[in-house]
Amino acid sequence: MIKVDIYQPFLTHYREAFYRQLAHSEKLHFHIHTGSLPPAHSWLKSADCSNFSGITLVPNIRLPFGQCIWQKGLKLQLSSGRGDVIVIYGGPRMLSNFPLIWKARCRGIAIVWWGHGWSATSKPWRAWIRRFLMRRLADVFLLYTDREVDDFKKMGFPSNRLFATNNTIDQEPIRQAILKWPESRLVEFRKEQGYDEKTSILLFCSQIGKKTELEVALRALATPGLKKAVLVIIGDGPFRSQYERAAVELGVADRVRWLGAMYDEDALAPWFLSARCFVYPGAIGLSLLHAFGYGLPVVTHGEMKHQMPEIAALRDGQNGLLFEHGNSDDLAQKAASLISDTQLHRQMSVNAKHTVETTFTIQGMVKRFEDAVQAASRFGVASI
Repeated sequence: MIKVDIYQPFLTHYREAFYRQLAHSEKLHFHIHTGSLPPAHSWLKSADCSNFSGITLVPNIRLPFGQCIWQKGLKLQLSSGRGDVIVIYGGPRMLSNFPLIWKARCRGIAIVWWGHGWSATSKPWRAWIRRFLMRRLADVFLLYTDREVDDFKKMGFPSNRLFATNNTIDQEPIRQAILKWPESRLVEFRKEQGYDEKTSILLFCSQIGKKTELEVALRALATPGLKKAVLVIIGDGPFRSQYERAAVELGVADRVRWLGAMYDEDALAPWFLSARCFVYPGAIGLSLLHAFGYGLPVVTHGEMKHQMPEIAALRDGQNGLLFEHGNSDDLAQKAASLISDTQLHRQMSVNAKHTVETTFTIQGMVKRFEDAVQAASRFGVASI
């Protein structure tokens, strides 16, 4: 069994199911080192398994330049040696990773670099630095999606050192929420909200920040093709007031519902199940996989360099539709096609669910993580 130490600046709640399942791996024995825990982290205690040895808190210190972070007290476990593996957060701004990597090299411990290959916030020069460091510091590169792996192969990275988790969310809470909303209850819900069977609901659900580009969706709502549609917006954030003003200026405020932040899956479910499609005009991430869990086709833009890695789950014309970035008329046309074409909508809905049941799964993430760590361990042993 391979001993693995995972070093992360923070643990996110959406990774709960991943770590739960990893705790029952028959191939790895792992320990987590992190700078912060999610607000509700009781799941870490309940991940009771002999292959999970626990968590060490290493405080994050934000340095006064370049948004860099130093994790105080970061160190290797004394018992780790050749053939063991460390998995580090793949961000050059984590300066404390560099001495850690040097110490690991001295002891023959293999290194997995786990992170984005590219994202909407990436700058070309930063991406170049990241790739430069990856080539020279890591044994294995664990990216977020298979699409990134393909891109890195084209850049000359060795294919036997490239892996991807196909980053996703736990679909089980969604499956359980769906069971609580049979069609008869959904009909009553829509009536209570003032919508009948002829109302076409476009849904957006995410934190409302700059990257959402919600004004594009609001302009689309003002086009003739969507004059009978309503846009339901779940979420809150620093740009909400700006977009609320834009809705008024565009004359569509009466067809936009602002529901604020909602996190309970049972409360979210009827909105997802009542919507015709999920609309995200900007850089979409895990929201895409959330929508797919409900069988909800996604409409988002197709400018890949301005997208998040999870866009790899969308297949244009199969489980969602891509529109020209920033083009509200094109967004409106794509959304209108899902409203008017029942057969197209039905097939995309089936395909969306199939995507999160087969390709982007927690079980798949665990298996792919295990494969990456095992490969790194072999490289470490081979270096003797």
